[in-house]
Amino acid sequence: MAENKAVVRKDMPAELVGLRPAGVYTFDELYRLAQVCHASGMFKDTADAAQAMIKIVRGQEIGLPPTTAMAAFDIIKDHLFIKPWAIAAKINSCGYGTYRVILQTPEECRIAFTRRYPVEGWVALPLIGYTIAEARAHGLVDRSPHWKANPAHMLYQRAMGRGGVMYFPELLAGLEAPPDDTPIPAERHRQNIVELFGDTQGSPPQALPPEPSSPPQALPPEPSWKLTLRAHRDTIAQMAVAGIYTEDQRATLDDLLESIDFALSPLGTTTDTQGFNLASAVLEWVDAGKEAEVCPRKK
Repeated sequence: MAENKAVVRKDMPAELVGLRPAGVYTFDELYRLAQVCHASGMFKDTADAAQAMIKIVRGQEIGLPPTTAMAAFDIIKDHLFIKPWAIAAKINSCGYGTYRVILQTPEECRIAFTRRYPVEGWVALPLIGYTIAEARAHGLVDRSPHWKANPAHMLYQRAMGRGGVMYFPELLAGLEAPPDDTPIPAERHRQNIVELFGDTQGSPPQALPPEPSSPPQALPPEPSWKLTLRAHRDTIAQMAVAGIYTEDQRATLDDLLESIDFALSPLGTTTDTQGFNLASAVLEWVDAGKEAEVCPRKK
């Protein structure tokens, strides 16, 4: 029997064949990855391979793979800032923290964070919020068109960044939380067994209840605006890097992509009204992109 062998492109750098998780690259491999990421032209805020290297190394420190790190950090006025979606991902994956968006409107966003502490267990932390009044006071609304186009999502990003820094600083510093080695009292241990298996002392084993005979309920159909977003999401992503738009237009498309991903995520809190408005904006951009391809912008 002929032996099956994996086909590997000979012109592909060795460090790109089977990308590895964070923390297992050599310095030379990281710098080669930085050169490739910069040469791709997909990361507009990265001026050279050295800046790309800083992004990747910073990502390694907090456990992000190289290409994720390239997308997870912004370089603004020579400072590195982690994006709110990366903070949310770190909280969800750490095992001792969760969050839930309580309120998201164009005027205010509130997020409830929960964290597990040694001895205390899971604790609901004070709500974290950010308001449009704060954004105006800091001059954010006047400086950025994104605040005018999608204030609710921008408020969410600010609130998530504030909560991550306040309640999970070790995640952003690349450190580990102290282990929860609190011993379980004997009485609590016995109660856990009773809650799981029932009080079996001196009683005959209980038969398992019969499985329900009714057929499983079908999931409700998705609203039409979600179907529209799913159908055109990849088209919008391709348009964002097509080279037929100005930098401001591409930045607006990037924000639109974030809004689409948030609306389609299981944790999304987008209402039907917001969803239909977002779907209308997507269709307008798709139509504009088709016209721009026919008559490309002069460079």
